[in-house]
Amino acid sequence: MPTEKLPTGNPAADVVTGCRVLGTDDHGDPVWGHVSRRDPQDRGVWLKTGGRGFDEVSGDDVALVDLDGNLLEGTGTPPKEFPLHTEVMRARTDVGAVVHCHPPYSIALAATGQPLHAFSNGAGPATRWASATAPGDTLEISGQARGGLRLRPDTSKVVLLGDHCALPAMATVLESLPSGVAAEAVIEVVGADDEIALARPAVSAVTWAVESGRPGARLVAAVQEMVFSDEPTEVWVGCEAGAMREIRRHLLANGARRAGTAPGGGVLTLHTRAYWKLNTANHSDHDTGEDD
Repeated sequence: MPTEKLPTGNPAADVVTGCRVLGTDDHGDPVWGHVSRRDPQDRGVWLKTGGRGFDEVSGDDVALVDLDGNLLEGTGTPPKEFPLHTEVMRARTDVGAVVHCHPPYSIALAATGQPLHAFSNGAGPATRWASATAPGDTLEISGQARGGLRLRPDTSKVVLLGDHCALPAMATVLESLPSGVAAEAVIEVVGADDEIALARPAVSAVTWAVESGRPGARLVAAVQEMVFSDEPTEVWVGCEAGAMREIRRHLLANGARRAGTAPGGGVLTLHTRAYWKLNTANHSDHDTGEDD
């Protein structure tokens, strides 16, 4: 991640969030792999320490080391793999974060000893571009603004409901909201240490809810207690699949319309996405609950 794209706030919390996201996508092996973030004061690198998996990391498992691996803040022993992070930071001052992980499919391919081949269907603009590229070429990726949330022109308020996996997307939405649009966010996290500073509009309210019971239960309870006014409002939901569907059913039953449908049918516009599914590995990130 480029330095200028790094969020402000607690760097240790950023590392915890990155670890949790990777853990949700089954990138741990079982305690190997690390996430690092350049220190905002350029003292070194914040990274995961100790023998914990991505899904177990808390703020106590993150430490600050200098570029030679010496412990500056925190507890625990810096991992032997710290040069994978510090040497990248040393060589590239424009790099603000480094991820070292073991994705299951990459491990499976490496275990076969077979080379990685590139294939193309021979058609389309992306294929033509890929055929003309060479090692060292610059790759630029663009997508929908505001983390995939495109507001209606008359939207005056945005309500966000999400868990720790959706936190990066929620932070992007809050940071990029246009002036004049109010925001309310309810964020469910595993522990109080997972709370981070968020750049957000002046007219906003953020509620942190520590997970209790099944994942997403606090989000479901929160939306059931919400009273929406007549002002045009966008509701964005990103969390565990079962909780997302429960929230989605509740809002649709109360007059919300799905994003992308014809205008009308109420002032609430609903955007939903399941970032993961309980007891299920590699759940599709295209799950919007439309099959419910």
